[in-house]
Amino acid sequence: VKPKEEPKPKKVISNDHASSDFHFIRMGVGAGIKNNEPIINVSVQGIGFERGSCSCDGARGISAYILKGDFDISNNKDLDSQKIKVLGGRYPIIPLLSSKVKLGPYLNISDNTSDEAKKERYKSWFNTGLACNIQPFSTKNLNININAYWNIGGNNAAKTIKVNDLTISDASQEWQDESKKMDAEHYQQETEAIKAGQQHAQDLINMGYQKTRGRDGREYIQTGSYDFYKIPTELDRSTLVKKSSINEREVDSFTVEASCELISSIQKQDDLIFECGGYVANHKLEQFKGNFPSTHRNEFDPTPKSWGTHVGIEYRLWDQKETQLASEILDERRGKPFNFGPSLHLSYQVDNDQVAKEITEFFNPAKARDMITQTKTVHFYLKFDF
Repeated sequence: VKPKEEPKPKKVISNDHASSDFHFIRMGVGAGIKNNEPIINVSVQGIGFERGSCSCDGARGISAYILKGDFDISNNKDLDSQKIKVLGGRYPIIPLLSSKVKLGPYLNISDNTSDEAKKERYKSWFNTGLACNIQPFSTKNLNININAYWNIGGNNAAKTIKVNDLTISDASQEWQDESKKMDAEHYQQETEAIKAGQQHAQDLINMGYQKTRGRDGREYIQTGSYDFYKIPTELDRSTLVKKSSINEREVDSFTVEASCELISSIQKQDDLIFECGGYVANHKLEQFKGNFPSTHRNEFDPTPKSWGTHVGIEYRLWDQKETQLASEILDERRGKPFNFGPSLHLSYQVDNDQVAKEITEFFNPAKARDMITQTKTVHFYLKFDF
């Protein structure tokens, strides 16, 4: 009788991992395809902290960073893009009804984004809002992270967008013709105002008031002990529209981001992660005032939207040992493996942004119709820590 073979021992996946990750520099290097063209992708995160037992950014909801950057580099520069964030994090630590749902603050001090394909460059300050982490199962292998934030900046512009390469020469001929007509009318009105002011100054002199020169080199009529009337000159002329800045607008934005992470284990604890998610942003652009020609004003929508979706998979290749410095900072058990070793990433994302197109619509709808508003990108890269 053939003896029964002993069953193979089941693979044991260790749960002995540090519960926090503190790293100085985390980098990603790889390649990809954007709008059917090859690109190189480089990402970096400087001095970051994450809470949880898997290497996905914020998988347990809490994360912070000093600097984050993501760069796509193309051969002809037309598909280059960069996303740089400084000082930020999400801290969902307050239970909402149950420990499975937690809320907390979201903060990002500075966010700079540029995209050559869409001809746009964003700068924003003080992105603040709420962060939510949902863990519906006790195994905690399904995580839903949601960020909802807006821009605050007091009297200063909290967020601006600049349309790359848009100049007055790109405006339609009809727009330029109306602009020249408005400039001529404005020049004539100021000419009449200057003449009227100079006549008023002469009348004051005829009444016995004295002419004097101020520290700014301008001539004044002293009408009282501390009252002075500045005599208008050609120096008082103003520009109806600053043609050099037509491509820049202030914008208020409200953004909602969501991601869902399904975490599994093959050889190590939480070494395989599937992720999907997206975002939607509602924008309110600064209006073009009445001193701008109204030729294409009806074509311009001051409330455009941005949206995007992504799916990805991440596989951690091996664990790293916890460093003594990290142990001292986080007070973790020394000698235990971090659960944040080098990992392979494969992702696909779609980004759609109508803001730059809408600004261009105001000046030249025909040019706006030819603008790229959507990019589709595949990334494959290796991420590792220093």
